[in-house]
Amino acid sequence: MSIDNPGDQSENYQKQKLETLGLLTRGIVHDLNNILTGILGHVSYVRLSVSGLETYADSLQAIEDGGRRAAALCQKILEFARGEMPTKTRVDLVRIVDSTVQLLRTAFETEVSVSFQHNGVPLYLEGDEGQIAQVVINLVVNAREAVGVGGEVEIFLDRWQSRPNADPGPLATGTLSNKPYIRLAVCDNGRGISPENRDKLFQENFSTKSPSRSGFGLATVGSIVRSLGGAIRWFSREGAGSMFEVFFPELDVGQVNENHCAPKMELPRGDENILVVDDEEPVRTVIQRSLEHLGYKVVTAASGIEAVSYYQEHPGDCDLVVLDMMMPTMSGEEVFFRLKEMDRNVKVLIASGYITDERASKVLNSGGSGFLRKPFSVEELASEVRRCLDRG
Repeated sequence: MSIDNPGDQSENYQKQKLETLGLLTRGIVHDLNNILTGILGHVSYVRLSVSGLETYADSLQAIEDGGRRAAALCQKILEFARGEMPTKTRVDLVRIVDSTVQLLRTAFETEVSVSFQHNGVPLYLEGDEGQIAQVVINLVVNAREAVGVGGEVEIFLDRWQSRPNADPGPLATGTLSNKPYIRLAVCDNGRGISPENRDKLFQENFSTKSPSRSGFGLATVGSIVRSLGGAIRWFSREGAGSMFEVFFPELDVGQVNENHCAPKMELPRGDENILVVDDEEPVRTVIQRSLEHLGYKVVTAASGIEAVSYYQEHPGDCDLVVLDMMMPTMSGEEVFFRLKEMDRNVKVLIASGYITDERASKVLNSGGSGFLRKPFSVEELASEVRRCLDRG
């Protein structure tokens, strides 16, 4: 007879709770990504198909920016739940700061003036959009706390180049080398930082606010900036405000600027037959309408079983299948291999909210034609569909 160790039971219980939380998180993020796919897809579809929308351009852009921020947050939650490193991509810091500042202005209402100055030229770095937005939010919120009602917070964005053998000044965290950087400066006219607090700013749990506040703001900023290969320095004078400067390594300056100046290309079109498989009606609808607008002939299936049945009854009719991965009863992975049994040359474009989806990776390694990350725009859909169709 053996008696289980209570400590082992507690540990197993905690492990099961974490596994359950991970599954729940994945399901929630999947649902949110489908909702955002419908929102962003319809916004880009309206832009593509309706003329005379110049009056509403700002509103459409605000919807799109909000949707993309929500999508980045979904990905960040998923990565945290899985214990994964954030996904780094090429991002425009001007766009991130501008959309974040607009969001913060709404939150602050009229109690604090927040201004953002830049020359309008995109500035690119490699990083996680959600993390970078977090840096901006934490710095601006800290500045707001310092100035109080009626104060001013100014944000500046420009290029910065370290000179050879030059001392960049005292850095709070990170290091700087002789290469191009993007400088993000957040300035306020608040009370400044007292001498006794200056060595504690980037320590975890340090806060000059009430005990109920977490105090992780600047510690989080420091951690994110270091992970991106950047650095931070700051200046402050009691009663005269503070300035925090964040230096991000700039990415491929010449190449991205050249691409930015290139004329906007016409969306790729076609007349092939496409089967769209997704259990979410808004997603199916926006994909169908967008592809039909580009000249394709589209059939939709609301389940994996329906898709397999249609493919079986119409051999040779489908030039491409756009396939969701997470569906009830029959998953996208199972649908793919069923289609592969009927036609070893079938072309399948996977649509999923997860870059690290193991099932999507298995499909791609077994002959899948491409991957489309939800949520996506009509431009992204059109390009990936055409690329898959043109593959030999």
